[in-house]
Amino acid sequence: MISGNTAQEFGGGIRCRADSNLTITNCTITENAALHGGGVTCEDYSSPTITNCILWGDVPEEVYIESGNPAVTYSDVQGGWPGEGNIDADPLFVGGFLGDYYLSQTAAGQPVDSPCVNTGSDTAENLGLDTRTTRTDQVGDAGIVDMGFHYPIECVGDLDDDNDTDQADLGILLADWGCDDPVNGCVGDLNGDDRTDQADLGILLADWGCTN
Repeated sequence: MISGNTAQEFGGGIRCRADSNLTITNCTITENAALHGGGVTCEDYSSPTITNCILWGDVPEEVYIESGNPAVTYSDVQGGWPGEGNIDADPLFVGGFLGDYYLSQTAAGQPVDSPCVNTGSDTAENLGLDTRTTRTDQVGDAGIVDMGFHYPIECVGDLDDDNDTDQADLGILLADWGCDDPVNGCVGDLNGDDRTDQADLGILLADWGCTN
């Protein structure tokens, strides 16, 4: 995940120099800014290989070539880019437990599927991404890999650190019910507001049965 970066001249996200040949795979490069190449800049005859990536919302452009020949395939590039499997479509980011760049998916409760779902170059299993996810319900990627960054799968309701969300965690939360302590925090606080209340119970129940 490469987002929110700035550079005064080249490559807000990634700057390729000195005849380099980077391999950039399953990255989300978004909301970066520079004078040239908000997403990726190629200089000094650099030729990166970019696969299964999302380059969207970078300013002033996603890829800037001073010199070099980037090979971009199976990627979502705002404004379009030549290459097998490339698309130019809003990735439909949605916020989730660990960040703002999950992909909208009907299976996870969103109204539509992101065009980046199941459109990568290989299967998620073959690329080692079936144990990570682009879904807000934290179900692992399966079948053809999704484009972009894959978040780790975590049990956000796991209060006893045994890598699952179950009755033991519910018991901990209920035992801490009503805690309001901005100084020391609360054991059952899952949303970071220094309280244990209905909001935390909702998070735990939504995560019920998670194992990692």
